[in-house]
Amino acid sequence: MSRFIDEQPTKRHYIDSLKEISAFEATKEPLRIISADEMTDACDLFLAGTRCHIPDRLPREKGDRRELGRKVEWNLPKDWKPRAEWKEHVQHALQILNQRTLDNRISELDEWPTWAELETDIHIAVRCSRQTVEFYHRGDLAHLPHKTDLFAVPTDFSKFLGSVIAGDIQPVWMWSVDAARTPKCYDGYSPRYQPLPS
Repeated sequence: MSRFIDEQPTKRHYIDSLKEISAFEATKEPLRIISADEMTDACDLFLAGTRCHIPDRLPREKGDRRELGRKVEWNLPKDWKPRAEWKEHVQHALQILNQRTLDNRISELDEWPTWAELETDIHIAVRCSRQTVEFYHRGDLAHLPHKTDLFAVPTDFSKFLGSVIAGDIQPVWMWSVDAARTPKCYDGYSPRYQPLPS
């Protein structure tokens, strides 16, 4: 059973642990941009529908959290649903997962031999995702260059909710620019700006 292990986070900057997504990775599957409020709502639906039965339990490793996400994905529709319907779909997916866990005889060697362990790990994983969304939405400038209200998520509704459990959070920073104000765009010379300090 693998658990998340803290690797001396005080010895390095948080921003150094972030992974920049390449153009290839960003275009492998369709993405949509949603707000921090929508991300928080998705997290809150899982947190309201689950409980933490095991105090002081640590988050699972990334692979295990992705497996938890897949277990829920299988019980969700692929087509994107309006926000007003999210609660119904999350509750239904959790009910199916609970029933399947109770109906099937589970080996003690299984990663999640009881519903209490499975439910706890989902709850803890989503709690981490919610904290992450808040962290980027607040824009803790001790650790981040900018705050953001935008997040990229899969367009497949089931994968979106699975990613909330897996902790696959993709904050997005977007700027609007006026092309005519780009340095040297007129004639290779103007407009001119002071260079940034190096």
